[in-house]
Amino acid sequence: MHCTPPYANVDYCAAAFCRIFRVYRDLAGQRANTGLSDAMYRMKRVGIPMTSRLTQTLILLGLVALLAGAICVGPALAEDLAMLAQDHSWLPWPEFVLPGHPLIPVVEGLLTGDWDKQPAWKLPMLVNGLQKDVEDCTITAYCSQCHDGGGRYTRWGSRTHRGICAADPRYWGPGSVIWIGAPVNEIVVVEDTGGAVKGPNRFDVCMEGNHEMCNVIGKRGATYVPLHRVPPKRRWGTKPAGWHPPIWAMPPDDVAVGG
Repeated sequence: MHCTPPYANVDYCAAAFCRIFRVYRDLAGQRANTGLSDAMYRMKRVGIPMTSRLTQTLILLGLVALLAGAICVGPALAEDLAMLAQDHSWLPWPEFVLPGHPLIPVVEGLLTGDWDKQPAWKLPMLVNGLQKDVEDCTITAYCSQCHDGGGRYTRWGSRTHRGICAADPRYWGPGSVIWIGAPVNEIVVVEDTGGAVKGPNRFDVCMEGNHEMCNVIGKRGATYVPLHRVPPKRRWGTKPAGWHPPIWAMPPDDVAVGG
């Protein structure tokens, strides 16, 4: 693999280093909400102190290796996305994308498929999400067939349907948009709440029409990317007719997109 010298990609490497330093800081004991947190939690369970000098040194050495990988691999990923960005320059492309971001294959899949059949707000929001951090969460699933599914209507007054989720209203306002990773692998809009849904990283995903998936998901850890956060509201009211998330970019006039 061709490795671009660090000075040839200064902005990219600086951004990568800042995020890697943030991971190191988190794992050193302040907080752990990154993709490496599961491993660190396991270390805690077996009694390895997170604050010991040896542990922090090993973590730092591992993150330096990750930075070296970002320097080598990052430009290649950027080059792949650059070809798509050139053909779709109207989208809000970030200046850099860290290697391994889970939205990379999502965006690539949409742009190489029938992206123009998607709702107009979805693709720009996903592309903008390439610059956002991936966070850990706990998910469950529900549908109108579940014994504790909460009925056929959401707190926002909409009918329960695929593509929405319940979240804690103290942290998420109605109309917030997030992408949840495996096993959901979907964009969902916050339209509901639940008595057991507590905390900023806790979501209950609607699987209307696929009751079996509710059993498959159970209660588990997952990852998510906050695409659009609406400030919390005490009163949600009723979802406006024809409402959709904000459209941050529109293609040229000669390209039609879905509603």
